Amino acid sequence: MLAVGLVQRTVLAPPSSVDLSVTTQTSAPLTVIEGSTLLTHSGRQTLTIDGSDVVTAAYGRTTDVYAWVGDASYNLITVDPDTGELVSTYHAGADTEVPSIADSDLWYDDFQDQQHLRLSVTLPEDDAMLIAADGTEPAPAKVAISWPLDDSTPWSGPLIIGGAILLVFGLVMLLIAIYRMRNQHGPRRKMPKLPRQKTIRSVRPATRTPAKGGPATVIVLLLAAGAIGLGGTSPARAADTPTPTPSGGTSGESSLPVPAVTTPQLDRIVDRVKKAVAQADSDLDPTVAATRMTGPALELKTADYALLSKDSAATVASPAIPADAIVKLDLPQQIPADTAAWPRSVMVVLGPAETTQDTPTQAPTAAATDVPTDAATDATVAPSGQAYVVLMLVQASPRENYKVDYLLTLQSAIPEVAAPTVGAALLAPDSPLLSMAPRQVGTGYADILANDAASTAAASYDLSTDNLAAAWGVAAQTAEQQAQQGLASPNKVAYQTVAGTGDVIVLATTDAGALVTATVRQTMNVTPGESGAKVVAQGDVLTLSGVERSTKGYSVTYGGQVLFYVPALDSDEPITVLAYAQGLLSATELP
Repeated sequence: MLAVGLVQRTVLAPPSSVDLSVTTQTSAPLTVIEGSTLLTHSGRQTLTIDGSDVVTAAYGRTTDVYAWVGDASYNLITVDPDTGELVSTYHAGADTEVPSIADSDLWYDDFQDQQHLRLSVTLPEDDAMLIAADGTEPAPAKVAISWPLDDSTPWSGPLIIGGAILLVFGLVMLLIAIYRMRNQHGPRRKMPKLPRQKTIRSVRPATRTPAKGGPATVIVLLLAAGAIGLGGTSPARAADTPTPTPSGGTSGESSLPVPAVTTPQLDRIVDRVKKAVAQADSDLDPTVAATRMTGPALELKTADYALLSKDSAATVASPAIPADAIVKLDLPQQIPADTAAWPRSVMVVLGPAETTQDTPTQAPTAAATDVPTDAATDATVAPSGQAYVVLMLVQASPRENYKVDYLLTLQSAIPEVAAPTVGAALLAPDSPLLSMAPRQVGTGYADILANDAASTAAASYDLSTDNLAAAWGVAAQTAEQQAQQGLASPNKVAYQTVAGTGDVIVLATTDAGALVTATVRQTMNVTPGESGAKVVAQGDVLTLSGVERSTKGYSVTYGGQVLFYVPALDSDEPITVLAYAQGLLSATELP
């Protein structure tokens, strides 16, 4: 038993892992390993990558990986079905250099090290690993993959322990026997009686019968058979069963749409956005801001920097993104699981970390815990006094990062939306499924600001709690005109309010409605009321224009970003403003 147990632990011990490796010999800047290759054997996959000064690896959906590769040359590592070895196949492309794959928003996660990188992952079949150096040099040449095997020998322990017990028992019995023999002066045996001799002997030779084995012989034979049976077999290895990772989904569900980003992925994106915008705000640098902002959000932020560069005490218009704000609601766009689709959009609501009050509403699921299903009473300000901030993030193409297209302050509670693990369908700007085509929502809102109740769209909107309408509407315009007329030297004020050219992003809600973004622009021209008079600029208009008095007058342009809730086609609810941001974009002297 001792011998069999030790042999199982040594000579007959199964291997602890399956180890495969391959060396690429091409100048391709990228190497791709699909999930099906990583699932050739069961268990957690350990990759060891060498062969370049900088080693970078990232993983994501297979369709996203190939979308990022695009027209670049790459190596595809697979397992040869005949030999079971890793092989590398070169796929020629138009590009031999690519950007660095590190820190791309497209990946579930990425890793980087110098010269050598070792990592363990558990990827499902519909994910893939992308390997590169710095993008200009060839991809690391040496790639090894290891899968763990069940090398346990469950019978070796009992055999060794049992054999040791029997050995000790035998030694004890031997010592007892020796002791008794010595005390009794040796063994006492009676002489056996001699058999009686036959007088007549048979001339026929006697036949010999085989000797029968005693109990000891049977035990020895059984132990030998057991040793052969136990020593010649090893535990069967578990069947190859892929273990899905929470970030990548599971195979077999490729026909279902998936969210554009996962929650951990979005947390990293938001952190990167906050850091970039904070750096831009500190340096008043629109170039840095442009790395993480675009569209109307960047336009308003750039105007703030222009104003602050001339007057550090000026009040900025763009909402601030607090450094300690956390994600209170995330609504990623749904995308097809097996095809590439861009641009992609994600709506995020940020709020203070110290409060448990979640203003936005989200469908309750296992992935959306502690999120109420009813709108909170105070939708715009947390108990700490900090406003909730809405980010509309857009990724224009696979190799670009997500950028803030809209940066707004929350005004009203958001209707119930899907859980982040499900995502929201992206509707077309001319979708007929809503009470108003999304492309017309901004136009109708601008018409109401210009014409008030006389607008044909007035009945479709609820502006009773809309702060932007109060600041830009006809009542505010009339008040400003009266104030200019009351001056010692009256001025003429003319307004023009139109829909802007910002992206119209439409994300569906759970009640068949949608969240719709739009922009509006309002231009105010102030001219002298009398011939020879001058218009005196003050405040931000003076700061931006640089002209204190003008006989021509001034043109002042304001920009507004708006997030609407548009109900379903058969609903009687009005369109409401959920969030907005507005501010001065430019102020110049009239030509």
